[in-house]
Amino acid sequence: MLLLSFWTQDYLVLDRTFTLNNYIEAFTQPVFQLLFSRSLMISLTVTFFTVLLAYPMAYFISFYGGNRKALWLFLITIPFWTSYLLRMFLWKVILGYNGVLNSFLLWLELITEPLTFILYNSNAVIIALTHGWAPFAILPIFVSLEKIDRSLLEASRDLGDSPFRQFFKVVLSRDCCVFSPPPPSSSDRASRWFPNWPRKSPWRSANPCSEAFSSPSD
Repeated sequence: MLLLSFWTQDYLVLDRTFTLNNYIEAFTQPVFQLLFSRSLMISLTVTFFTVLLAYPMAYFISFYGGNRKALWLFLITIPFWTSYLLRMFLWKVILGYNGVLNSFLLWLELITEPLTFILYNSNAVIIALTHGWAPFAILPIFVSLEKIDRSLLEASRDLGDSPFRQFFKVVLSRDCCVFSPPPPSSSDRASRWFPNWPRKSPWRSANPCSEAFSSPSD
């Protein structure tokens, strides 16, 4: 793919002469700039709504799933049993002019004619992609939440923290540590195999989250 970007093609004839015309055209033509900006906007929006949808579901399964966690995870993985293309095409049936959503709204007499702005536009793309990628976000977030020590929540509750404060001070901050640089204890273990590894982690002062959950308690 990288080599093809430096070549040109005239129908079925591939010219392998090295050129930067493809990149120049991509970054100078308004149509490509519009496509790039639209793709970036849609990708960021899909990422936002995917996390917004996946995190509460993963949180519910991890903390309130009880003995049915395996069942919930099984239900989440069911969409993987069908084709990704089939799942995307299903949204056309739901959002179509005579689809399930419009038929239901007409039956409730909430609208007088089918809605046309919910299909063949960016809104439909965002909805379909968010649904398609949600399972991929739920599973890793669930694994991350499962690693949280429940005794921290008990200690926070004993100290009088409200559920809202527990979530932000314990759950969310601890969950963010999964995506942060390794704590100092990891550096200490790594120094056993790598003599030149610094004993004091350079991330200690820049990573208060790791500092709070890796330093020994008094």
